[in-house]
Amino acid sequence: MFLKTTVSRAGDGSKLRYYTIVKSVRRDGIPRHEPVHYLGALTDAEAQGIRNALQAAKNPESVFIDPSTSS
Repeated sequence: MFLKTTVSRAGDGSKLRYYTIVKSVRRDGIPRHEPVHYLGALTDAEAQGIRNALQAAKNPESVFIDPSTSS
């Protein structure tokens, strides 16, 4: 699963970004993105946090836990 960004333009020309968690699937041998959960508009920090969480779920060995912050 990964975070997919959709960019659209508002009437005044500004860009609006919306986010969806999607998973890759194959239908009739053709790769597709199947929506898992629509998130809507997020800040850059929120989007990066979700990307990090999805990466950690996919590959738990890649997660670094700082021992100085754990209790």
